[in-house]
Amino acid sequence: MDDSHFTLAHPEPLEDAGSAAIPIQTAVRELPPPTLREKLRFWLILIVLILLEVTGVGLRYLLHEPEPLPEDPVQVTLVPPEQVPPPPPPPPPPPPPAKKEKQKEPLPPLEQLQSMQPRFEPLPEPPALKQKESPSKLAVAKDKKPEDKPTARVGVSAPGLGAGFFDKWFYDAAKAVEAAYRAPPSEALLRERTNVILEFTFANGVKNSIEVLKSSGDAAIDAACVAAIREARLPPTPTSFINRPIPIRVTMPVPHQF
Repeated sequence: MDDSHFTLAHPEPLEDAGSAAIPIQTAVRELPPPTLREKLRFWLILIVLILLEVTGVGLRYLLHEPEPLPEDPVQVTLVPPEQVPPPPPPPPPPPPPAKKEKQKEPLPPLEQLQSMQPRFEPLPEPPALKQKESPSKLAVAKDKKPEDKPTARVGVSAPGLGAGFFDKWFYDAAKAVEAAYRAPPSEALLRERTNVILEFTFANGVKNSIEVLKSSGDAAIDAACVAAIREARLPPTPTSFINRPIPIRVTMPVPHQF
């Protein structure tokens, strides 16, 4: 190895570090202060960086999808419907009241019945006309006096044929007229009770010459009384008046009460 290429020299001494640092510090101290423009630029850059940081944080919050919360298992239980008891059956209807049998009441006396029902009165027969003597002077038999003829009086029995039956006949005739009477609607408007008096003749089951002697003041009531006599089924003619017309007067009270 050739040593001519290498030379050894003593290193030059280094300058003192303290002496070299002095000019540097002096240079730093001598830098001019920043201007107002540089200060504003610094603060502007700082504000922009802060805004960018805040904007980035907000975007991350908005764009970040939150993790779904763990779902609790849903328990489904079937509840059977409440069994409502059926409504109670309606109570059975009460039994109909037992029909009371009508007790037959005894008939009141004939005088009382005649005051409540149509009253029948036989009319007196006209006196017999005296017959003049015939020119031939033949004897002519005189009729009996009216007192000698059989008459029918209500409530009094008379001797002779049919005695004791005539009172019953008048009672049955009054009941028949009462059953045939049909009160018109105008009868309900009457304020006071009055009597309608009628007269007719009865011979062999036939009623003739029905006449109103005293009116009630209402034509419909009078017509109903006449119709009751015409439609009444009177009992058979008494035996003492067979083939003889019976003049009868009827007094009917209105309003008619049964």
